[in-house]
Amino acid sequence: MPDENIYLEGELIKTGSIQCKNLFVNGYQRVQGDQIVQGDQIVEGDQRVNGYQIVEGYQRVNGDQRVQGYQIVNGYQIVQGDQRVNGYQRVNGYQRVQGYQIVQGDQIVNGYQIVQGDQRVNGYQRVNGDQIVQGIVINSYCKWQIIVYMETIKIGCREKKTDDWVKFFEENKSYETPNDSIDYQKIKSSFEIAKVAQQHLILMNQNADKIESIHDIQKGESNVSDKT
Repeated sequence: MPDENIYLEGELIKTGSIQCKNLFVNGYQRVQGDQIVQGDQIVEGDQRVNGYQIVEGYQRVNGDQRVQGYQIVNGYQIVQGDQRVNGYQRVNGYQRVQGYQIVQGDQIVNGYQIVQGDQRVNGYQRVNGDQIVQGIVINSYCKWQIIVYMETIKIGCREKKTDDWVKFFEENKSYETPNDSIDYQKIKSSFEIAKVAQQHLILMNQNADKIESIHDIQKGESNVSDKT
């Protein structure tokens, strides 16, 4: 049988597993074993779970989140910091991550998804709602990493507007890579891929305003439920 509701004003550190109804922690949380919450979960600080995690209601973590096993959240999920899940992840509501997100296994999100930082999913990914992504990483095996944003493209450590990069390559300019080298040609070719990816990113984010308004409404509803 699960414990009754857990309300803590400070941090929660537990070497074994936790099974409870609702969990509210106003500080940092670390659980060395598995965690099962039958209702909702709110953690005001960082959260680290060294086993698997199941939350039957919604989940809000106002810091970073680390889960060493798999993670299942049957409501919506909000993580204000970075998120790393070393197993598979399933969120049956919407998902919002303010920092970067790394999921080592498969990921299923049955609502919309917003990730403000970089995202890496090492298994397959299925998002059944709209997906808002801030950038796309291009893996084209060239000298520098390329990240595509809505209005700019970052090549290595330099970020420019797309039109500025077009002019840069039309004039065969270079920084450190000789413009008569194969590496330069691979970077230039990768830039062409990045331009196409940027149009795809714009297409992905075309419902961003609508989703943000939905999120604001749902956030307001959750704040009301928190106080009751």
